[in-house]
Amino acid sequence: MRKTVYIFFVFLCILTPLFARDEAKEENKVYITGKILDSAGKPISGYPVEMIVERAVLDVSSFESVVSKRKVFSTQTDYEGNYVFTWTLDDYFNKFYINYLVKDKFDNVKFLPPEEPLVDASQDVGKGRDFNHRLIILYHPDWFKLKQVIEMYGGVETDKGKVLRENGFYDRETEEELLGIKYTFWWYYYIGKAFKFRDDKLVKRFTYSPLKPLKVGD
Repeated sequence: MRKTVYIFFVFLCILTPLFARDEAKEENKVYITGKILDSAGKPISGYPVEMIVERAVLDVSSFESVVSKRKVFSTQTDYEGNYVFTWTLDDYFNKFYINYLVKDKFDNVKFLPPEEPLVDASQDVGKGRDFNHRLIILYHPDWFKLKQVIEMYGGVETDKGKVLRENGFYDRETEEELLGIKYTFWWYYYIGKAFKFRDDKLVKRFTYSPLKPLKVGD
């Protein structure tokens, strides 16, 4: 009996500091949450979001703040438009941002870029407070018409449907006949791409230096 009590006491002594450490970690944990909706208030699922965490220090030579270390965490919204990040506070990182314009992942064919793509959460997160942000995203003006045209070509599984879904409407369409075979070209001047089709089949793609969009008044 004494041996059993002694073993239990030893285990209790070992586990108590571990439980205390876990509780301390939980106390230092901050939740960064948000919700992304369209203009009609409907949730947008699968939208990419990043949390950027930085260590900013003062450069004594220029008296400007410089980033000495950076971490980036990625997620996407669930079917209700929600996203969640968790962060355990420390004394090292001191800047926290939410990025809604993730490079190579933002769907600029479907959506317009948000007016405020980078949201500073440092005031709350840096002081151990949970942070919540709601974002309204607008659809690209061409999106619903584009969807209809994609369906007209047989959906995104077809060559023309896939090109349209990935790049949007082309800037110009030209035709060329070679040895009795008719080819169609779709030109995307401002992203430097062109696609050559025979009937609805993609036979070649080109890349070139994109044109700069004209400014108002040019």
